[in-house]
Amino acid sequence: MASVGEIANAVDAAALGPIVRQALDDDRAEVMEWEAQQLDVVSGLPGFRGLFRFQGTANAGGDVKPWSAVLKVARRHPTASDNPAHPGFWNREALAFRSGILDDLPGLTAVRCYSVSETEDGTFFFWLEDLVDEYEDGWPIERYGLAARHLGQMGGAHLEQRPLPEHEWLLKRTTGTMGGRARAAIEAMFDNEKTWRHPDVKRAYPQPIVERLKQQWADRNAFQGAVAQMPTTLCHNDSHDENLFSRRRADGTQETMAIDWELVGIGPVSSDITYLVIATLRRLAVAMEDADALEETVLEGYIAGLRDAGWSGDPADVHRGFTAAVALRLGLVPQTLDLILNDERRTEAQRGWNIPVEELIERWAEVAYFVLDRADRAREMLTKT
Repeated sequence: MASVGEIANAVDAAALGPIVRQALDDDRAEVMEWEAQQLDVVSGLPGFRGLFRFQGTANAGGDVKPWSAVLKVARRHPTASDNPAHPGFWNREALAFRSGILDDLPGLTAVRCYSVSETEDGTFFFWLEDLVDEYEDGWPIERYGLAARHLGQMGGAHLEQRPLPEHEWLLKRTTGTMGGRARAAIEAMFDNEKTWRHPDVKRAYPQPIVERLKQQWADRNAFQGAVAQMPTTLCHNDSHDENLFSRRRADGTQETMAIDWELVGIGPVSSDITYLVIATLRRLAVAMEDADALEETVLEGYIAGLRDAGWSGDPADVHRGFTAAVALRLGLVPQTLDLILNDERRTEAQRGWNIPVEELIERWAEVAYFVLDRADRAREMLTKT
């Protein structure tokens, strides 16, 4: 089976022609020359996902114009599912682009998809608009607030103005649910004294954590109940810093462009901003000392976006649903312990995340404390309702 790099090298001018004409919005464009560069991205499926930037020049009615486009190669992973309801359903993103539901989203803007094709072995080829973020060194905190506002506008519109799409392949994600093996792993870790005595584990978690984890686990049904009370809406379901781009429109206003729609689906209001906060922190895009400011700014932006779309609900409900959803991030500590104690997992993480493993461990442990603090807050909120 060819590697994703070999697949990219097989692209020829005949395949590029229709893509370039769309990228330039010019039916006269003819490809003159091009080069391809593999992009360095964080992927949980190294070897099964690849991004390549193609760029070159084209002749458009006698004018030489530069162009660029991104090829996403997504090969079917052995663990992928044929069940449209499963998070690992193998062709959800292709169906999303082909369905048209991403063509005119309110608030959030989906990356433009020029073409989707696939091979018999389950390899998809997505030709996408080449997005370049206007911030070279990462977003300031307030830009996350604007992204949250755009997410709120999308979510709010599907509460107040637009019917929810009903495609069977839209992911119906229930926050906090997990399989039997995951539950068993969490319960087993509580009383595993050998694990907690390990010097690297003690270094990662200098403050006692086990009793707080037990309480978080014991309260999971209450947290799930709070999330279940939230109305449902259309969600990106993977809206962190790596998948969002800031771009200026012609009139100078900022838009938030979103890539990677593999998990698009229906979920509770505030689900997307849970990912925006937690996943962005886990990926080291925002310093931990700014975590509280990130959370506050994102919540304010999201509620403003809901209001923009005509929502007239109680902001306290959004705060409660968001905080309960954060409290349900039950797998953070087991994942970190696995990263500390499992050499094979460390190697995979280093290859997939492109971040030194020790930095990942330190950050994931810090995020665990952040989540436990929100579990305390959620518990207090639920006691008052």
